[in-house]
Amino acid sequence: NIPLISLDNQHKFSRCDLSCLPLSLRIKGHLIGLLSEFLIPNPNLTIVSTFSKFPLKCPNTILINPILRDEVFQLEPTDNAFLVLYYKASSGDQLLRLLKLSKFPVVVYGCPKRKQIYGNFIYKCLGPNFIKDLANCHAVFSGAGNQLLSEALHFGKPMFLVPEANQAEQLINSYCVWKDHRGFYCDVDKLTEKQIESFLNSYAPIDVHKVNNGSVMAADIIKEFYETTC
Repeated sequence: NIPLISLDNQHKFSRCDLSCLPLSLRIKGHLIGLLSEFLIPNPNLTIVSTFSKFPLKCPNTILINPILRDEVFQLEPTDNAFLVLYYKASSGDQLLRLLKLSKFPVVVYGCPKRKQIYGNFIYKCLGPNFIKDLANCHAVFSGAGNQLLSEALHFGKPMFLVPEANQAEQLINSYCVWKDHRGFYCDVDKLTEKQIESFLNSYAPIDVHKVNNGSVMAADIIKEFYETTC
């Protein structure tokens, strides 16, 4: 009889209306939702952290803003005319090859030393400086993981996304970013220099309305639930 609260970002696929998605992505989303409900059955309250505000369709569910690091809210974004590439093994080599002729300087995070073969990039290790470069860059090239994507959106940065193959959530994230005119996405085997050039000519950082951190919202909701239920 202990009350159960679920707090994650996957339950949006079972607790929200996904009819705005193309059929193929809708099916993938429903499968993720089924798994989420199987792993966490019948919570008393479901809190969903999400940047994509799908309409709710289930009771006892609350959508909150993305849960971000406190450091994110301590930085004011600027556009210092450089790109950030978050290297992933599945797409990093192709992006390095295509970005080597970019008119923008490129700061690369997470690239193994053996792959650092182009001299016109600035290679950095992941650490405290990453969030600062994210706040100060012109655009971001990365996969479509929820956390990095949410931080880039918070700073108003356009994103060129290369979702990990066979990761349904990343495909849906990428589609939502494109649908909201906040970036572009492409499968790794279809990457071209023309696509990157078109992206850089079409997208620029935007001023975004600052919103509350999802962690603060979640804490308030949990506190209220405890005080009224327990």
